[in-house]
This record gives sequence, C-alpha cells and structure tokens, in this order.
Amino acid sequence: MWLEAITVRTATLDDLEQQIPSLLQQLSVDSPYVEVNAYIRYPTNRDLSFHLIHSDETSNPTSEGVRLADALRAYGSVDHSVWQSIPRT
Repeated sequence: MWLEAITVRTATLDDLEQQIPSLLQQLSVDSPYVEVNAYIRYPTNRDLSFHLIHSDETSNPTSEGVRLADALRAYGSVDHSVWQSIPRT
C-alpha cells in the first residue's frame, strides 16, 4: 500500500474550498484508489492536502495525481509526493 500526497499552500482557501467536494468526487469516480481524502491544515487554514491511497505496488505518481497537482498550481505552491508504507513486523 502507498500514499500519493498532493498539497497546496495558498494565501487563502476561500476560492479553493468551494471546489473540494467536486474534486474529491471526480477522484473517487475516475480512479482506482482504495481511499481519497482531503485535509485542511489546522489552525492556519492555508494548506490543503489530498491523500490518494493505493493498494497496488507501483509507487509512482498517477496521471490523476499529476493533473490535480497541475490544477492546484493556480492557487499556490504545490508539493506532489509519494509515500511507501512500512510493513509491520
């Protein structure tokens, strides 16, 4: 299992916050993810992070994740990273 994280740091989430439900819906419908979530950094409310959890072993950024990161660049600085889970022993 692995996680694809797309985080945007913006001056304000006011413009972007209205789009969160539709972005989540589009990711859930179009993609084979185990889970898709969005998080707002508390208490600053200036960072928004989408977490796309995958069940396969590919561990490479997906085309959907790249498209989301590209779209979020209009709102601020974007970090798109991949996190591999550590097996429990």
